[in-house]
Amino acid sequence: MPELILIGVASADRENEYTPFRQPHVKKTDHIYGGNGALYAAFLAKQLKPFIDRSYPTDGSRENTGIIGKSFGGLISMYTACLHPETFGKIGSLSGSFWFQGITEYMRSQSFENANLRIYMDVGSTEGTDRENLQKEMIPRTKEAFRILIENGVSPEDLKFVIDEGGAHRLERFTKRFPEAVKWLFAGS
Repeated sequence: MPELILIGVASADRENEYTPFRQPHVKKTDHIYGGNGALYAAFLAKQLKPFIDRSYPTDGSRENTGIIGKSFGGLISMYTACLHPETFGKIGSLSGSFWFQGITEYMRSQSFENANLRIYMDVGSTEGTDRENLQKEMIPRTKEAFRILIENGVSPEDLKFVIDEGGAHRLERFTKRFPEAVKWLFAGS
């Protein structure tokens, strides 16, 4: 493993910043997911990353720059990779919210044939099983997103998909899987 600089970005409004499209909330009937993901992705690629590269001794190459998140953070990581393929070459999606309406259709329209692109995805085997809304599609939609990546050009050697047996959509499960995801993404960098 190379030395890494990890930057954590705190969001004041994940449901607004981390969603790619506006749509009705799955739990709160008086709320809307804001769909400002493109603005957030642009902030990461065009403002934050250049600032980090200017301020710290980084290898700013795309091949050595990654983005990783959990839940909506995993969703926005994949969406950001689509919008800014010139910036991010390593993508991590821990229990990404691929149940979010429209994301798999959007992914189908993308080409993932970028050189040196590595993607790690995972999902817990019990995620969504206790839901009656769109979130009940967590496991099948994550599997669908994985298939789309293969169909759209990601090399099987550069794509890892893990099902966490017994895993629920919980912080302790994400925390457990995070180190292995980072190791796999950056091994050999």
